[in-house]
Amino acid sequence: MKQISKISSIVMYVLLAINAVLVIAGFINGGENALADGSVVDIVLNWTIGLGAVAVILALASAVFDVAQDPKQLVKFGIALVGVVVLIAICWSLADDTPLQLIGYEGEQNQGNWLKIADTGLFIVYLAIGGGILSIIASEIYQLFR
Repeated sequence: MKQISKISSIVMYVLLAINAVLVIAGFINGGENALADGSVVDIVLNWTIGLGAVAVILALASAVFDVAQDPKQLVKFGIALVGVVVLIAICWSLADDTPLQLIGYEGEQNQGNWLKIADTGLFIVYLAIGGGILSIIASEIYQLFR
């Protein structure tokens, strides 16, 4: 287990370094208008989509591993999976596909489904942050009355 922990720490530092390079490149690129070229924005969007895909794959692999260890976990996994699908469907239905007015950006991601995907992701992040804050508050209240 220590070896896996070391490897995951190294991977996290590499991903952090790549993210830092992309942020710095976004600030350096383009002179007056960083969106004029659009290449850095496209790279960052593709990187974000890739990280999201890897996160989903790893989460599913972890769940499958847990189910393989204890088949009773299959019911919990099914309930969680249905909940996630319903949450994504609700966020997708709330998402807007109206093109943004970005001066100088000519990329392909400012239209249709790309905008709905971005909005869906933002809504899910907002809900996750709100859920985290509510769970912290609920935990503290619970600790007070325990």
